[in-house]
Amino acid sequence: MNLTFGGLSAGGVLEYRDFGGSHNNAWIGGGGVGYTVDAWKFGAQFSHGWYDGTAGFSGGFGTDGHKTLNHAIVTPGYALAPGISLDASLGYTWYHDTRSATPDDKDHYHAFSAAIGSAITF
Repeated sequence: MNLTFGGLSAGGVLEYRDFGGSHNNAWIGGGGVGYTVDAWKFGAQFSHGWYDGTAGFSGGFGTDGHKTLNHAIVTPGYALAPGISLDASLGYTWYHDTRSATPDDKDHYHAFSAAIGSAITF
């Protein structure tokens, strides 16, 4: 779903997956907003995933818990000239596994990401 009002836009998505078996499913939801003013674009997005049992991930650590995967990102951009744009992103991702058989050094994850890029279109 996506809605736009002038320079402001917002959207969201939700997905559910049944992988079969008891407590073996997943759902993923996300949303974002964007705003455009003159040559500038600004955006922010967030997604959250919930995975029961072995859904979405393997690893052999059992099916007694769940895993979560989250991602947040901001995306500024600037139109340098007609057909030439500069874009960037800053993101943070975190993961957590509650299954009891998962070793302590593998039951969580945190990461920061940064990117910059350009596009030339004809």
